[in-house]
Amino acid sequence: VAFFGPQLTIAANAVVDGSAIIQSMAASNVNDGTFNTPFAFTGGTQTLSGSGSMRELIVNNTNGITLTSNHTVNQTLNFNNGKIFTGSNTLILGPNALTSNAGANKYVEGRMQRQYSVGTGSNKTYEIGDASGYRPVNILVLNITTAGSITMQTDAGDHPDVGPSS
Repeated sequence: VAFFGPQLTIAANAVVDGSAIIQSMAASNVNDGTFNTPFAFTGGTQTLSGSGSMRELIVNNTNGITLTSNHTVNQTLNFNNGKIFTGSNTLILGPNALTSNAGANKYVEGRMQRQYSVGTGSNKTYEIGDASGYRPVNILVLNITTAGSITMQTDAGDHPDVGPSS
């Protein structure tokens, strides 16, 4: 299913169910509801706003997509082509969310949060980078007694406390 209008809006408390991939070419995409079907960004300059959540987010846009608010992906984040630019916002991945196909020019440029459930042995990759490239971070948490989250981002350049070598 493809949407070509100027803005796609999912209202608060709305639930979109199904198995077909919703492909949006809309410049502005607002999700204040729950998207329980795969959602793909497929062209042009695109933004994602709202406080909703998605089961599966597919990035297939060489221009990438820009978050204008925090957004949650609960199951799958698939990078076919393009980046997610978060600015001061955060892309949040639920505790069972998986990522696929990340790499050069296919990652989160900005803040990414991964949620953790109570349990043992959780190994997660943060598919992040900055304007200069893809810089993934792997975290292995051995024993989680309280559910929580960890947020990561990369920043260009050296930390100001790093002194010159001699």
